[in-house]
This record gives sequence, structure tokens and C-alpha cells, in this order.
Amino acid sequence: MLFITTEDQKVIIKDKVLASVLQEDELAWQEVEAMAIEQMTFYLNGLYDCTAIFSGEKRNKFVVMICLDIMAYHIYARINPHQIPQLRKERYDAQISLLEQIAKGKIQVPLPKRKQEDGNNYEGFKANSNRKFNHYF
Repeated sequence: MLFITTEDQKVIIKDKVLASVLQEDELAWQEVEAMAIEQMTFYLNGLYDCTAIFSGEKRNKFVVMICLDIMAYHIYARINPHQIPQLRKERYDAQISLLEQIAKGKIQVPLPKRKQEDGNNYEGFKANSNRKFNHYF
């Protein structure tokens, strides 16, 4: 997959810590990355084209930041789930809250929209009704 680069890794976690966590197991990093992307996809897939977002061609720095924070949380959870640093917990919770607001449409982000079969952007589900009647006699 490799949406997150080696340079991105160095932003969130020091080389020594990363080496001790992964213990020369590059597959572990890829598993954590896949988990984070899948978790983000659950929130973004309703309105946004996740295939285009995570293809790696034109990476959005905002999405990279969210992914890195989620990955850092999961990396520390691999070490010891009972001793995750407070900063990692706070950033993880903040990113999940942000993803929930994006999924609800409260926050608009410049990401590729999901397309409908007719080629138009998917706008989500909208329900309308007639105006309320007031019958007074």
C-alpha cells in the first residue's frame, strides 16, 4: 500500500522507538498502515472517493496527518495497550472526532467526491417532506 512514506513516519515517531516497536518487521508497519486506512475509510467512504484519496498519487497533507496520528496510536497499542502516551490518546480521539464530523458533513474538506453511476458527485441521502398543515376551525 505505502500511502505513508518513510519520511512521514519520522514526523510522528522517533527512529529508535519505531525500530523497537517494529523490531525489524516491516510487515508490522504495513499492517498498522492498512488498519488506519481502513478505519479512515469507514468514515470517509460515504461522501468521498477513498480509492482516489489513498492511491498515493496526489496525497492530501490533512489526510496524511490524520492517518499518521491513528497509526501512532495503534503502534503504541502494539507495545503495551495500558501505557499509551497521553498525547497519542488525545490526538487519536481528536482525529476520530474530526472524521465523525466530516462523515456527517459538518466539515467540508477538499477531497475527491464519490461519484454516482451517472457520473455526478454523490451528495448523500437527503429527505424532504411537504410543509406542515395547520388546521384551525
